[in-house]
Amino acid sequence: MVKSLEEIPVGMFIMSKGIKEKKQLDGWIKHFNEKGISTKIIKDSNGMYYLCREGLESRGCQ
Repeated sequence: MVKSLEEIPVGMFIMSKGIKEKKQLDGWIKHFNEKGISTKIIKDSNGMYYLCREGLESRGCQ
């Protein structure tokens, strides 16, 4: 359960599950940066880290 999450930056969405170690997101950050996609890590009150990336979240076909 996400509690008191830092504000999600405008134009971004959360694309990861909560991760205990910030360093575990480094691979994803490198991947998106190589494609020119901005990222930001935010943290909840439980100390879990979430990766946000710019763009629109895919909702899938309906």
